[in-house]
Amino acid sequence: MKEKNNWSLIIAPAIEPSGRKAVGNYYLEHSEALNFVGERHCLLTVEFSKRKIPSLAKINYKSVNYYKLTGFRPRVFGYLFWCIYCISAALYLFVKEGKPKVILAQRGLLSGTVAFWINSIFGIPYVIIEHSSEVMEENYGSRDRKRLLRAYKRASKIAAVSGPLALSLVNLVPQGRKVDIIPNVAPVNSFKLDYDHNFDTNRPLKLVTVSNLVPNKRVERLIPVIKGFIDRGFDVRLDIIGDGPEYKNLEKVIYREKLQSKVRLLGKLNHEVIAESLGRYDCFVSKSAYETFGVVYLEALLCGVPVITSAGTGSNDIFDGNDFLGVTDSNLCIEDFIKLVKSYWYNDSEDSRRKRRQYVLSKFGYESVGRTLKDFINI
Repeated sequence: MKEKNNWSLIIAPAIEPSGRKAVGNYYLEHSEALNFVGERHCLLTVEFSKRKIPSLAKINYKSVNYYKLTGFRPRVFGYLFWCIYCISAALYLFVKEGKPKVILAQRGLLSGTVAFWINSIFGIPYVIIEHSSEVMEENYGSRDRKRLLRAYKRASKIAAVSGPLALSLVNLVPQGRKVDIIPNVAPVNSFKLDYDHNFDTNRPLKLVTVSNLVPNKRVERLIPVIKGFIDRGFDVRLDIIGDGPEYKNLEKVIYREKLQSKVRLLGKLNHEVIAESLGRYDCFVSKSAYETFGVVYLEALLCGVPVITSAGTGSNDIFDGNDFLGVTDSNLCIEDFIKLVKSYWYNDSEDSRRKRRQYVLSKFGYESVGRTLKDFINI
């Protein structure tokens, strides 16, 4: 094996042992951000498929040095096989590229476990960035808790993608250890301003929310807001984009309240379709109980759309007290919520929308996040 080289290895679970796909492409975007600031690295993901013989392939994705190992998913011991696949692929890269200076484990449970074992065998230090909502919800068993504790204890550095997620790690990381904040990268190339947006307020107010329809997103709480607008004589529309177990319940609530002409359930839409249409709306609204990061808020702001959502949901790190972006407040009554939406609607402009986008670019763009990441992995 070659001597230690000046490169980093990023390990990310694109598809978990359960067969569930990772939410979003955060690991690809972090990799692109490191490329942007000139940090040499390889990205390694492992996926299960019907393929019987494991296969490691170089993936052509933009300028990312990306390898994917695909192997069959056994009926039992899926977690063990995932780790074996990942370590085997990492060994191949070590032979080809030399030992990396550091391993960046995207998520503590799977990638962190692999990084722990590689560290045990080869002595390569590792850092962890936590993304998982399961960690925030403490939705893991005793065995996974032990794995997390072990991975966090030996990690040289630990980070989370948002403040609320970092706080949720308090019972997992060693006492006194600092948890840094490394945000996800905003999808700046996909979500853009709609230069044809209609700022005329003598038309129906167009609201939107994009969400997995699960209980903690509390999408049903937006229905009284729409009723409040109607009761005050406003012509309003709400589009709900997303799918999930709460879909049928929302359908019943909309029917019961006779809002079929005002509230549309659009289901799960293609990412490109959302990116193309988001800028046409007047305001993005949410009542979510929590978000591990809140990338949907960034997507709306990149399109210039103001956001009104709950505080402490991952949104505080994004808004940082900048009222021109929108408002985060968990205690808004319907009356106050309506006043805020009206205020942003009546005062919106092309300049306001450009400022929102520019703010996101400066704080969550490839260069900003790339420099933060580069400092984080240089231990």
